[in-house]
Amino acid sequence: MNNVNLNQKNMNIGGNFTQSVDNNIYIESTVELEKSQIYSCLTIFSNSTTPVAEMDIEKIPAELNVKLSYNHAGKYINIFADRYLDIENIGKIIINDFPDGQTIISSLKTMFINSISDKDYNDDGSFTVNDGATLLDALYDQVKARITKDPRYDRNNLSVETVEKFVYAFLGYGVSECQVLLNPNG
Repeated sequence: MNNVNLNQKNMNIGGNFTQSVDNNIYIESTVELEKSQIYSCLTIFSNSTTPVAEMDIEKIPAELNVKLSYNHAGKYINIFADRYLDIENIGKIIINDFPDGQTIISSLKTMFINSISDKDYNDDGSFTVNDGATLLDALYDQVKARITKDPRYDRNNLSVETVEKFVYAFLGYGVSECQVLLNPNG
């Protein structure tokens, strides 16, 4: 069994999104990523040399859409709603197929921490998030570049569009696991 501690409450985010999103909104881009596509993206992401931050699993996480609102990232409520099945599948794949799954999420957390402007840090090392959408946009670009610029990335086997879908779902997973953005519960 893997030693990855995950926020099981937020793994079931599909229910929260489908309650607040009209079912007729779903468009072609909601086609789920295949397990092999998720696995390929996670493999490329996890094998880089970025140092990792410690995971914070002590605090009770808020629901995903509450966390996004709290961090001024409202546009991502709709983006993550579109990818909620992929967010859930990423969690399952990390738990079941990656013995170092905690390292993958910790690496994402490190990228997030490095994206925060120096002016948003307090003297004690804590920080504020004034524009979570901009932070997530920057993190999206970094994760996408990390995958697509990796020498193992093969555009013929993993399209840029597939990577983009993965990156949104992966960010959603990071937010749901309280490793990206601030948790309003502490």
